[in-house]
Amino acid sequence: MGEIISSREMCRLIVNVLKLKDRKIITHCERTALLVYYMLKSEGILEEFEIADYVFLTVLHDIGAFKTEDTSKGLLSFEIEKPMAHSIYGYLFLKHLSPFGDRAKILLYNHIDWKVLKGIDFDMKKMSNVIGFAERVDLYNHIKGSRFNYNDLRSKQGIKYSKAVFDMMDIAARKYEVFDKLNEEQAHVEFPNLIEGLMYSDEEKQRLAEMLLYVICFTDERRLRRTLASVIIAQEIAKYLENIDKDQMSKLYFGAILHDVGMFSVPQAIADAAELTDEKQIKAFRRHVDVVDNILKNRIDPEVYAIAVNHHERIDGTGYPRGLKNENMGMLEKIMQVADRAAELYIGRGEIKGRPMQTVVSIMMDEMNHNKFHRRIVVEFAENASDIAEKIQSTVDSMIEAYKRINLQYEQIKGVLKDPARPD
Repeated sequence: MGEIISSREMCRLIVNVLKLKDRKIITHCERTALLVYYMLKSEGILEEFEIADYVFLTVLHDIGAFKTEDTSKGLLSFEIEKPMAHSIYGYLFLKHLSPFGDRAKILLYNHIDWKVLKGIDFDMKKMSNVIGFAERVDLYNHIKGSRFNYNDLRSKQGIKYSKAVFDMMDIAARKYEVFDKLNEEQAHVEFPNLIEGLMYSDEEKQRLAEMLLYVICFTDERRLRRTLASVIIAQEIAKYLENIDKDQMSKLYFGAILHDVGMFSVPQAIADAAELTDEKQIKAFRRHVDVVDNILKNRIDPEVYAIAVNHHERIDGTGYPRGLKNENMGMLEKIMQVADRAAELYIGRGEIKGRPMQTVVSIMMDEMNHNKFHRRIVVEFAENASDIAEKIQSTVDSMIEAYKRINLQYEQIKGVLKDPARPD
């Protein structure tokens, strides 16, 4: 089996999708990651693949803010004034729903003062302090510009920050001229090179794709259920069809997971509307497919790209964005079209309530008879609809429960930990 997507491109994809949610947060994270890269490189201790792994973790260091904060208030409100909430949630989220595992604890402690942190039994506390220092340097540099010098923070050496992070920054500034690179455009251009050494397994890349799905659905549990349902429907239909091999099943899985990543670009009111009443709304909704196109093109296996981009096409040519017909599409794309439509009918969307599976089958059969969907795929779905419904119920419920357990743990930890971080 060929590689569906490289480790580097998987991470770039995630960054680009998260920028749809909040560009300011992720560009801050990219700049912080650039600082971390050159600080670690200055030591000459870690291998490139190890540095790349920490760089990508740094890019995700504010991921908890998408869940816990009103990000419209700006970075200062949660990065400096009350940083522990998003640190705790980000830690739990990445520990349980990403390949980072225990390394996610780095983000739990990155806002803890060094005088406290050095006494904690945690073998990656130095990395926590590196990220904490780098993100603070970026914030002040971004706000104050040429008026800021990282040496202004020297008064906090041994209190908030270790001597080691200042030594690393001294070399990064002198040898790599890192502050000349510290702007949004340069950080974005350099980011792919900073993570060139990443080496994730296929299983780890799959977990990263699933992680992205959960982030997309932070504020909309029904969207999470709907996307999970579409993945299950697509996989179950494929099992009943001949000539769908293991490689194709993997491609279908990735395509199903990623097919709606463009929904971050759609205003919530339009995404949830029972009916789109004018051309402007329709165009805004359909834009999510163009976004998927832009994010996935030339980055992922061509078949996976086609599955994700063509999920709103119809075999009679009435779909969008390109009006493709039956002969211009492969079987995996047609499976995804059925799965996406059936999942929306079954789970519902915004103001539209979900329907019983038998009603979904009737609608799908009617649309098939009007030449919207591939006949054999719909028939296989209809004949196995009861089993598929059971699979959706058990699988989606268990995954939602895992998500809810993180929310419960967050509340428990937040209640125990006092916020030790204060403005400098």
